[in-house]
Amino acid sequence: MYWKDAWLKRVADDDAPPTPRSDADVELLNRLGRTRREAADGVVRYTCQATEVNVFTRPLPIGELQQYFWDVASGNYSIWAFVRIMTEAVINRYQRISAEHLPPVFRVCGGRRLREVRGHGVHTPRATLDLKVGERVRIRPRGEIEATLDQHNKNRGLLFDAEDATWCGSSSTVIDRVRRFIDDETGRMVEIKSDCVMLDGVGCRGEYWRMCSRALPTYWREIWLEREAD
Repeated sequence: MYWKDAWLKRVADDDAPPTPRSDADVELLNRLGRTRREAADGVVRYTCQATEVNVFTRPLPIGELQQYFWDVASGNYSIWAFVRIMTEAVINRYQRISAEHLPPVFRVCGGRRLREVRGHGVHTPRATLDLKVGERVRIRPRGEIEATLDQHNKNRGLLFDAEDATWCGSSSTVIDRVRRFIDDETGRMVEIKSDCVMLDGVGCRGEYWRMCSRALPTYWREIWLEREAD
């Protein structure tokens, strides 16, 4: 969550109990409560910080070097992780440019990016484990998961990307079954009709997004997981 200074005030331990809300406070709360609206097309759209973050922020240019200093100085990344991530980013950028714009003779490994995920087919299989909250699972190896993906690296619409692949082989605990979520880009409520779970501590590390620190949660098909033996 993000907070503006104007919304906050310092308090001391001996401060008096809060006073009743003023008319201005009530109006602010009313405005903050308007989190859903029906658009002209009849679709209900929801608003929160996640849906509006692009309105009130700007992308950091690749050449703005201070952002990388912050990542290392804050302790979010070690200097060695920084070097590895940035080296891979430079190589992958060249691979993408070469695949899209350069003759084949200038392409390395056909322009394939490092750790690029590649689905195998058109139709994707499913497996139902009927996982319960609290169960321990292991994320299957990358090759096994790629075999369940279509040419767009999706299994029944759910994307598996290079960030997800960094967790392959890891163990975690199921913390929730996901049945619906709000799409950040459109504000629409998306209903998930097939199996989908969230795992404890497993989210986007930001390694393939220039060390993005949002740490968004990731969603997992049950076919990408297996129960851990007792």
